[in-house]
Amino acid sequence: MKIAASLLPLQSATPARNRISPFLPINSTIQSYLQKLDSSFHRRRQGKSLLIYCAIVAVANLLGSLTQDGAYKSALLGLSFPGAGFFHWAFGDQLLLSLGFFAAGLCMFGATLVLWFATGNIIAPTACWIGLAVLASRSTPRSNRVGR
Repeated sequence: MKIAASLLPLQSATPARNRISPFLPINSTIQSYLQKLDSSFHRRRQGKSLLIYCAIVAVANLLGSLTQDGAYKSALLGLSFPGAGFFHWAFGDQLLLSLGFFAAGLCMFGATLVLWFATGNIIAPTACWIGLAVLASRSTPRSNRVGR
């Protein structure tokens, strides 16, 4: 008698209409369909994004090699990676200050990414990235600037 009872399908103690989700026990055992999606579309999109980023970095490096002004070089370096423009003038006694600005800028960029995912504010990461590049170019020491 106990063996026959153990072979019966398990039934919930509460009826399905009183549960919050009557389909949860069924759907939680079904394999996810996310693994079966065609990833070629996503790979193409990621490849295009990586290609655009590489083009931006290549143009920034090319323009940086053509100019002698430290403010422009730090702005172009800042466009390559968020907050990296502060490393242009990282020498001597300003090394810790530039590392602090880089860390603060990177934390601020991370916060804008969280804001983007939380609220859909797509402008915040781009504005932060460009703002950090402009701030790095404005904070370049006078000794690195040409003609100013």
